[in-house]
Amino acid sequence: LAREEKIEEERRALEAERLARERIEEERRALEAERQASEKIEEECRALEAERRASEKIEEERRRAFEAERLAREEKIEEERRALEAERLARERIEEERRALEAERQASEKIEEECRALEAERRASEKIEEERRRAFEAERLAREEKI
Repeated sequence: LAREEKIEEERRALEAERLARERIEEERRALEAERQASEKIEEECRALEAERRASEKIEEERRRAFEAERLAREEKIEEERRALEAERLARERIEEERRALEAERQASEKIEEECRALEAERRASEKIEEERRRAFEAERLAREEKI
């Protein structure tokens, strides 16, 4: 009876030991699964961080491209404004030159009119001079005839 009790005790001790080993193995597997899950989460975190950095880089490139485009548009507008201003100034110079040429033409016409008037006056003077000369000549001839 004592031997049977001792055998039963050893069997229970072996069974308890076996159960303890199974619990340890289960805990080891649980810890391994937890470690793998933790690694997976860490990998996902790294992937999300890389994605965030890539997204920030893309956003920065978009911002730079937009800024460059805005500056190019502003520069083009400024160039067009300068071109329009140069064109306006050129038109003003052309108008000034046109007015100067018109004034010059009018002055030339006035000079021509004065020349024609002087020419007419000269011819009138010559005609008067010719008439005086004829009158003087006729008078001289008349005096000579008288004498």
